[in-house]
Amino acid sequence: MLFAVSERIPLAGAYITMTFRLYPSNVNELANAVGKDRAYVARVLRLTLLAPEIVHAVLTGNLPDGFSVDRLKQALPVLWSEQKKMLGIES
Repeated sequence: MLFAVSERIPLAGAYITMTFRLYPSNVNELANAVGKDRAYVARVLRLTLLAPEIVHAVLTGNLPDGFSVDRLKQALPVLWSEQKKMLGIES
């Protein structure tokens, strides 16, 4: 499951790049453009809001003991410091 998240982080960046090229007015239009389900695209786009330290920890596999990918599915705080605290990621 962690592997799936590490693959989706770069994909999230690609979706953001597509928004600048395709100018979709909403997630539905972007989902149609990439041929994916709206809910899937929305979940992937949320990964662009993660603190850089969290992204680094996911991509390098340096996650704290007990880390669960399911924690990334919950509503995360906007502030990076609060995200890191909630997920147990040190700066």
